[in-house]
Amino acid sequence: MMQFVTRWAAIAATLGIACAARAGVETRFDSDLEGWRVVTFPYSHIPNPHFNDQCSFDAGNGMPPGSLRIGDVYPDTGISAPSAYLGDQSASYGATLEFDIFIRFSDNAAYPAVVLDAGTYSLFFTTASPPIDTWHHQVVPLLASEGWRFNAHNGPAATEEQLQSALAALEGLYINSEWRDGPDDTNVDNIVLGPPDCPSDFDESGFVDLDDFIAFVQAFEEGTDNADFDESGFVDLDDFIAFVLAFESGC
Repeated sequence: MMQFVTRWAAIAATLGIACAARAGVETRFDSDLEGWRVVTFPYSHIPNPHFNDQCSFDAGNGMPPGSLRIGDVYPDTGISAPSAYLGDQSASYGATLEFDIFIRFSDNAAYPAVVLDAGTYSLFFTTASPPIDTWHHQVVPLLASEGWRFNAHNGPAATEEQLQSALAALEGLYINSEWRDGPDDTNVDNIVLGPPDCPSDFDESGFVDLDDFIAFVQAFEEGTDNADFDESGFVDLDDFIAFVLAFESGC
């Protein structure tokens, strides 16, 4: 097996792969709110809606424990993304916005789940209510054809050009935390904008290159847990093959 590893290491060296890792922006709420704030959730285009700090870090709830918890602060309440999610997010086009949400009350109706503020206009993504009293993983595709609306939650269909322009100069990103007409109590966790983490960026340098291959080979030879690339519970040839395939693809 080590001959196999050595042969692939030599091939990797000749490939000279070095490309930027495709990674998104994420918040895991491991120990604090990481800049997320409560906002007056907009149902039509309202540039920079009012926000405050009336949300709390919930150490006991989450996926895993540690999340943001929001009560019924405004008639329509949501959360506002920090600056890391704003500005030029062009690389997120065609990817997703994903988050885990736990709601305790619901009207069982469709509401806008996410709003993107482009400054002069907003785009709205409406979806059915999450189930109550359980964690729900929400996936919002960043393609206009998947149901985005222009300037209001019931506005005309957004175009791909509008979505691309919004992501290129994003001024606000809002997630709805209120799913009924009345008091609410909601947790949100694991908010990820754009492509997921790049597994073949093994040393987390931001690039996929020969250093990643060497780091994986060393971990593989030592049989360490982080070399269990396919998360099977064993470090074996399948892990090496999985890493090689990811490495060759650039992520």
